[in-house]
Amino acid sequence: MKKISSSKLLLVFSTIGLLIYSAIYACGGDGDWGWTFDSNFTPETFVDKSYEPLFLSTDIFYGISFDREHTTRFNDEMIADWSTHLKGSVSEQDVKFFLIDSSAADVASLYSFLSTKKSNPTVAKWSKKINWKEKKVTDFIIFLKNAQALETVSVNNDYWSYEPQKTIVFTDTKVVKNIESKYNETADPFLKNRYWLLTIKANFYSKNKENADSFFYENGEFCSKKHLILSSFILLSWTRI
Repeated sequence: MKKISSSKLLLVFSTIGLLIYSAIYACGGDGDWGWTFDSNFTPETFVDKSYEPLFLSTDIFYGISFDREHTTRFNDEMIADWSTHLKGSVSEQDVKFFLIDSSAADVASLYSFLSTKKSNPTVAKWSKKINWKEKKVTDFIIFLKNAQALETVSVNNDYWSYEPQKTIVFTDTKVVKNIESKYNETADPFLKNRYWLLTIKANFYSKNKENADSFFYENGEFCSKKHLILSSFILLSWTRI
């Protein structure tokens, strides 16, 4: 029988040992696998389909994969809801402009007109398209002005980063209080629902973030299930409702 030298045996066993150690390190340590490959989380077993966007499956959103539509997912719904609410006083195309497109400059000019009654070129342009005598139209512009004020802190913040991020706070307490006052004063159910969501958002980005929680629990019965889901997204990203 041919004998294997001790040096060769040592080399073989060393190689095997190294392979075993590498496998253990990769699978059990903080290596290439990690916790994401150990998850068997399946939300569909205990919640209905409408909650799927709020759950993670491993390291990606369940049913969505990597979420790249957090600022656009509800655009069609918003346009349809507001168009129905405005009942033809503003065309669907113009509703889209105000809600989705870069309308901040126009909204500021229209809001100035509503506040001061002094006309300007923007008012002249839109007077051909919208009916200023309709209260729902003026309420829409006022709502947009309040909503867009929050965009100075809510847009383009990277809340998904693992790296420390500078916290940007909305410091205009007058606007925050005005938004909540609008919620309390508004009788129209549709508009009140939108101000409910906007009030939570305003408080969330303010220096008194805890007020978002207290307002939610004090007024949560007003919110529909759909907007309860939407509010979770809004606190993480941006959208106009």
